[in-house]
Amino acid sequence: MTAVTELQNIDTSAKQLLLAARHKYGAYLEDERRKEESSGRGEIKRKALNDEIEELKNKKTCLQKDVVAMTASADEYAEKA
Repeated sequence: MTAVTELQNIDTSAKQLLLAARHKYGAYLEDERRKEESSGRGEIKRKALNDEIEELKNKKTCLQKDVVAMTASADEYAEKA
């Protein structure tokens, strides 16, 4: 209750300064919250992309092994024919 009483004793120019300061601080906190959220999303996206790249590399390796095996098999059949 004393805070309300003290606020009423402040003149209007000081009240305006106080309100402006509170508004700026609130805007600052909002900006910091947005930055934190966006950086968190970036990390999640980056991890998902890295996981997808690893998966594609594994598929590429498997396909290369299949190509080598099929080429060898085709060469064997060509020699038999």
